[in-house]
Amino acid sequence: MDLAAWPTAATTGVPDGVTLQPSGSLEVREDGAVVEGLDVSGQVTVFGDNVTIRNTRIRTSGGLYGIRQVEEAGGMVVEDVDIIGTDARCSVGIVTNRYTARRIDVSGCEDGLRVGSQTVVEDSYIHDQRYTAGAHNDGAQSIGGTGIRMTGNRIEGPYQEQTSALLLHANFVPLRDVHLEGNLLSGGTYTLNIKQRGDNPVPDNVAIIDNVWIRDSYKFGTHQIEAEGLVMSGNLFDDGTAYAYTTR
Repeated sequence: MDLAAWPTAATTGVPDGVTLQPSGSLEVREDGAVVEGLDVSGQVTVFGDNVTIRNTRIRTSGGLYGIRQVEEAGGMVVEDVDIIGTDARCSVGIVTNRYTARRIDVSGCEDGLRVGSQTVVEDSYIHDQRYTAGAHNDGAQSIGGTGIRMTGNRIEGPYQEQTSALLLHANFVPLRDVHLEGNLLSGGTYTLNIKQRGDNPVPDNVAIIDNVWIRDSYKFGTHQIEAEGLVMSGNLFDDGTAYAYTTR
């Protein structure tokens, strides 16, 4: 199996040949604004709806996040962007709901992404989370939501000693309508972790299709999954053998 078919640093983030202009932290308040061609030292906070951030590098430089879209906003698109956590203060690369990310390269924060309702992540590379004492690192993490779609990504959780590549929990709100397809997944104690928490219902309508797991990159197992309406199809290990689903 050719693992080079999945995203790498060469196929994500700012494309070669793009000239970037230095910038400090930004607050984007205009609906429909486009942020493009910047080399940001700090954070980008989005207050407007339907904001696009593209062809930009963000080095968090002491900030808590790379990009944050406030709860009241939505429709953000992030494409061809590098997010680099430069120190232990960076909690997460992107934190919000209702956004689309394409061809992004995220590294160096405690967690790569937060994903929630109406979130799409495509063809992206999430890797090298920063470990600090007491951290529970994940490549991408959800505390619940409806309509999460992640396709064609390379998501590398910390090798064996941390939580997961993907942790999707019905924690603060129900978790439903989740579609995971064509991703390359590795790392963690359990690489994929989908569970019910608190008084919320068991996650519902979850599809896990044509993904590939890196064998033995995890400490305890490939998955812990609690879900109703679960579809598992076409999943493999990186050596080409079939991925056997068992209830955990």
